[in-house]
Amino acid sequence: MIDKKKLLLSPLETGHFQRAHFVIIKGRTIISEGECALSDIPQVACMRVAFLGRSAYFDALVTEVKSRKMRPFLARRHLDNALAFNEPFRLRFSAELVGDERQRLSLSAVSEADIAAASQHLPLHSRTCEHLSLVESAIAAFVALETSEAVSVLWQRGSALLGLIVQNGIVQYRLLETRLANARPNDTSATAANTELRDAHAERLARLRASLNSAAQRIIPNQEIRFHLQLGELAGTSAPRIANAAPASATLAALKSLESPEALESRLARRFTACQPNAPLQWPEVYGLQYVSNDTNLLESDYQQHIWAQKAALILGGLLTAGAVASTALALTQYAEWQSISTALEERRVRVEADYAAINPRRPSSSQLNALEQRMKIESGASDFRVDALLAWISDIAPRGATIRSLEIGHAAASSASPASTANNDAQAGLRVHVEWELQGDYPKVEELAAQLTRSLVERTRLANSKLEYMPTSPSQAMPAQARLTTVLTPLPGRFRQ
Repeated sequence: MIDKKKLLLSPLETGHFQRAHFVIIKGRTIISEGECALSDIPQVACMRVAFLGRSAYFDALVTEVKSRKMRPFLARRHLDNALAFNEPFRLRFSAELVGDERQRLSLSAVSEADIAAASQHLPLHSRTCEHLSLVESAIAAFVALETSEAVSVLWQRGSALLGLIVQNGIVQYRLLETRLANARPNDTSATAANTELRDAHAERLARLRASLNSAAQRIIPNQEIRFHLQLGELAGTSAPRIANAAPASATLAALKSLESPEALESRLARRFTACQPNAPLQWPEVYGLQYVSNDTNLLESDYQQHIWAQKAALILGGLLTAGAVASTALALTQYAEWQSISTALEERRVRVEADYAAINPRRPSSSQLNALEQRMKIESGASDFRVDALLAWISDIAPRGATIRSLEIGHAAASSASPASTANNDAQAGLRVHVEWELQGDYPKVEELAAQLTRSLVERTRLANSKLEYMPTSPSQAMPAQARLTTVLTPLPGRFRQ
């Protein structure tokens, strides 16, 4: 799982990279806070650092050039013309549209020597540092959490006294005093030396506020600064503030929008959870690192790409691990299901084989099955055979002079025909009809009647046997001649069905 905690870090003394104040944060929740030596930084995967550069410079440039490739050249030429540095420096800028054709470039720069001094004492090669920022940029990002207006800020840390004008997370003006080696605003001891130091400190604060007011009129001439904040070691001090006076023509909505610097400071302090009271106001350069813009990142581009590659590798590794775990879980689940199905099939196979072994001895032979099939065909044909249709037909074909003396219907005796030829005949082929006819007349007449009967019978039956017996008249007897025709018939298929 990817660790979302971040370590926010800033040195305690300007130019002295020995000890630092740190905050371990996750989202807006403070997990841990304290001081540590730079050689003993807490083990957190992601680190952000803010340091105070003595040569830091902030400015703005309005240009009509739209080409992105020309922006670094224009910004660097602007700083060269302003004689901001007499040594190599590192430049960062952000662009915003201020009109249809114009763009405002907000510049921040610091000498390479200051960056080298900070990098020398920071574990950039052994620890993942995703952002290296100036203290001024971190304070601007901190103030922008609650307001996008222009704000005047006084900040002190050790011997450094810093005056800023920030707006919407961007430093508009910066002024640094570093001559207060022993002054502490919270020192209330009554010694003469401390009293003199406090008076000098108050005088320097007043002079710094006046410089900020003068710079504000020059930088944002049409806008009044409503908020004047005191942060860092100045947070919570009783130093005089500039009052927010409502103009005489202020509307009700404008009056409602007015609030004191104390109210803004209170909202900034409540921005984070599980932190010490007023800790965000005392360490804005640390708490603001969470929200500072990447445009102010002073790390080299190749180092930033290396950090992004590490993050991408962690994310991809997490996804691959999650996919592997999911695939393994799915495979195990399917394996369990297949095992259950295989066991059930094996049990069913054993039951079927046992049933087959028990039933097989009672299974009829092939000859018995053939005889049963033939019997079923005969019975099926007999069930459809209509005797009344046969009798009516025989009666209809009997010519004058021929009388039925007897008629019997029964099954034929088993023949020696092959099963194949027998299966091809209709089931009625197993029936035999025995008809005995009595014919009257002399022999020619009897022979003609027998022939006529034979022709009629073969139209719808198969004549299996035919026998004509003629008994002529004896001179000693008064009885007429008698003739008898015996026929054995087999009805043709489908002739006498329902």
